[in-house]
Amino acid sequence: MVILTVYALFGDDVRLAFYDVDDDQVFYNLSTFAMAMFLIEMGLQYYFREEYRWGFYFWLDVLSTASMIPDTNLLTAVLYSDGDSSAAGGETASTMKAGKTSRAGAKAGRVVKIVRLIRFVRIFKILKMRKQAEDDEATTDDGKNLEAKLEEEPSKVGKKLTELTVRRVIVIVLAMIMIFPFLDDPDAFVGETEFTSYEALTLNDLHLMTDTFNLTGNEQNRVASKFSLIKTIIIVIGLSVAVILFSRDAETLVIDPIERMIKLVKKLADNPLASLYQDQTEEGAEGFETNLLETTLEKISSLLQVGFGVAGAQIIQSNMGSGGDLDVMIPGKKITAVFGFGIMEEFTNTCSCLEEEMCTYINTIAKIIHDNTCAYHGAPNKNIGSAFLLVWKICDGVLPGLRDLRDASGEELGAERKAELRKNIGVMSSGAGEVERKLSPQELVDSSLIGVLKMRVDLAFANGEGGTLQEFKENKKIVDYYNGKFEVDMGFGLHIGWAIEGAIGSNYKIDASYLSPNVNMAARLEAATHQFGTPLLVSGPFVNEMSAAARAMCRKIDVVTVKGSQIPLELWTCDISNFDVTCLEALSPRIQDGAQKAIDLAVIKKGVQRDFDTEFKMIFEEGVDFYIKGDWEQARDRIDKCLGIYSGDGPCNSLSRVMDREGGKAPDDWRGFRELTSK
Repeated sequence: MVILTVYALFGDDVRLAFYDVDDDQVFYNLSTFAMAMFLIEMGLQYYFREEYRWGFYFWLDVLSTASMIPDTNLLTAVLYSDGDSSAAGGETASTMKAGKTSRAGAKAGRVVKIVRLIRFVRIFKILKMRKQAEDDEATTDDGKNLEAKLEEEPSKVGKKLTELTVRRVIVIVLAMIMIFPFLDDPDAFVGETEFTSYEALTLNDLHLMTDTFNLTGNEQNRVASKFSLIKTIIIVIGLSVAVILFSRDAETLVIDPIERMIKLVKKLADNPLASLYQDQTEEGAEGFETNLLETTLEKISSLLQVGFGVAGAQIIQSNMGSGGDLDVMIPGKKITAVFGFGIMEEFTNTCSCLEEEMCTYINTIAKIIHDNTCAYHGAPNKNIGSAFLLVWKICDGVLPGLRDLRDASGEELGAERKAELRKNIGVMSSGAGEVERKLSPQELVDSSLIGVLKMRVDLAFANGEGGTLQEFKENKKIVDYYNGKFEVDMGFGLHIGWAIEGAIGSNYKIDASYLSPNVNMAARLEAATHQFGTPLLVSGPFVNEMSAAARAMCRKIDVVTVKGSQIPLELWTCDISNFDVTCLEALSPRIQDGAQKAIDLAVIKKGVQRDFDTEFKMIFEEGVDFYIKGDWEQARDRIDKCLGIYSGDGPCNSLSRVMDREGGKAPDDWRGFRELTSK
């Protein structure tokens, strides 16, 4: 096909330049054969190459093949048939026009055929490289030669940009070649004048046409000037269009992706926790290297968010927003937050049984914990084996009016003063929705409690028939070790206080986390859940920041002091009486118009504690009050009544054990609290 393409380019010119009229038929036959082969090739490509069908090169092949028709004798008889000799003078101008038009079209056709040659050379090169790659694969096992050859190939973006540029150039050049011959020969448009037909006159007639000839020459100059002006305008327009088309290709394939990447980096620097969703890329650009870079940058940025979390937001912001070297060891920042600590029970034994499945097991539980944390405006921070640290960040610095457990001399602010100092403090969060709204510190505290309650209910459903944890419960080693009675249980502790947010580690490895005795307090509370026989313990400072409706769902179970603190710490819990669909629906976030609505504590209380005995709670609260006052005889009476209603209540049994150790009578130095000697 390459030989036929070369013949199509030069065959007719060779015929006219070097051969006589007697040899024309041979060239006509060759041209007809070449055109037939091109048609066959077009048909095969149309059938086997889907991208070729009705594409740019399909129409280019149609044009180039059709341009060979004048090179055959198919139209020769029609265009150059012998006519009446008396009509020669009248038809001369028409013949000249047809000849000029034919020559212009033939020139354009030959230029079009150059593209065929380029394409065939490329096809030949590809086939040659593929054959060479097959030979290399047969002789070598490491494939290094093939990789070297592949590295020589241009990128997909470069190929596409080159392809588009070639197309633009072909179209523009063809358009100019087709138009300029007519603009260079204005007589073809002026019509049949004395000047255009002078070649048909005899020399004897020329002296009679002198004045007319001069006049026609002036007219021709004016027409030529007009066409020159038109040609200049067309050139300017053509160049302008070329610049626009070439610029658009570069912008679409290179500049726009780079600008989107820069926009992503700036977005991450401005708000490290913002959604990194980008607009869709140009259609058909999915396989380009720029799209790969763009997608990779988006994934790396998302990994930064997932890896560092809320605690590492400042690290991401400071490094992405500056042009200097990487600096992860930035100073910490004091913040106030609710800290939640949760631990999976029976972790060691479960790990021994599940072995390789342990990661899947932990991640299944982590999804429940993390989903509910984020749905209720918090953020996961650490996963240390069986433990999860959860954070509901309230503000930078210390929340006004929040008392530190280690500050015995601190004075509590009144409710009005506290509300005045906090009126401008809030957190923007979308929770489980898409639209952000501002949450007050109190709503954030309430949300953290509801989030933990939702975790407990979801874990109960995951343990049930068809739940996400069923496959682990049915593991043969688990069944044998626990005699088929394995349940996934977790304990939780909630506390509020200040902490230092920052990077911990070195340039080799860092963790973005929180350092504070308040974080340790949340862990202590979780550890104490075993002692008090309840899956959830919350601190008094946490309860003090809750709304009245949320506090009504909780009950105080003891007052203690912990190591390192001189201030008595109230311990509270929140009971769930119904682990059913009604409870699950009550705890689920409510979305309206893309925004998560404020929690409805009345609905939640009704769903979570629907069957909770109110008499039990009232008697228990009386017993705790007598216990704190030191009247343990009355306290013992109330606690025994509660155990008569529900013998398995952990806090009741805990208080009963404490009073039994002291002989049922408060110590002489009793001040309303005891030292928590066991975690």
